[in-house]
Amino acid sequence: MRTRWTFRLLQACLAVQWTVGAQHVAAFEPSIEWRAPSDCPSEAEMRSRVKRSLGDDSARTNLSAAVHVTQTPDTYRAQVRTHSREGSGERVLENESCEILADSVALVIALSASAPDSSGERGLAIALSAQVTAATGPLPKLALGVGGALAVEGFWSMRLEVGGTYYVAQSTTYEQTNIGARFKVLRLGARGCRLWSVAKFDFAPCFGVQIYRIQGYGFGGMKWSDGTSYLWGPALGVFGRFRLFSALALVLAADVVVPVSRQSFVYTDLDVLHRPASLAFQLFIGPEVQF
Repeated sequence: MRTRWTFRLLQACLAVQWTVGAQHVAAFEPSIEWRAPSDCPSEAEMRSRVKRSLGDDSARTNLSAAVHVTQTPDTYRAQVRTHSREGSGERVLENESCEILADSVALVIALSASAPDSSGERGLAIALSAQVTAATGPLPKLALGVGGALAVEGFWSMRLEVGGTYYVAQSTTYEQTNIGARFKVLRLGARGCRLWSVAKFDFAPCFGVQIYRIQGYGFGGMKWSDGTSYLWGPALGVFGRFRLFSALALVLAADVVVPVSRQSFVYTDLDVLHRPASLAFQLFIGPEVQF
């Protein structure tokens, strides 16, 4: 009696397991919409051909396809639209035989699902960019500069970047005097960004730190005075990239820096000549090459 109940329980467990497994596989079977003349293969036959072309991957492929076949006196013409996790596509195929055309359509659908998976982790890549930069805050007026950045991408869709900028020097004076200073600025920064991609566009929020080395060279008056200060702080920003080609892209990024330290420049016993602003904004644009 106990053996019979044990056997029935085992049967029930196997039935549930088979049902769940069948539902899981069915959820990932290719979805084929096939509209064709009556002398062409049926939709069920097309689904079978696609599954044969996919082979062992047929149960793991989240693939859908819509095919519309039209007939002319001399040929059959198929418009094929596919969609999978690798992307979407559209092709037009023609053949005098609908049977041969159906085989070609099945192969095209299978190939569209067998492309390398771009939705998973990115491969490790190194990116090098040249940048034109504009910044407000570190200097008395808008500062323009040139620089570059080196980045590593790939792990968990992250971008880790270090970069620097040399800004064009600028001068300022006290009002109604010829006493002032000439300022030079160098910037070093590092940040991490989480990348998302849509077609040829990549975009990301970023967090990092920026450091500005500000040198002031005094002029005018009876006494010369020079000094150096550092402005640094955390930075929040955004990163955008448009891929022109597989290895070449155009990069646009912006940051806002909240200075932790802001030292003033004072000329002898006169008032403050310059003090960096409480917020610094910077904009970067330039080409990027990826290796």
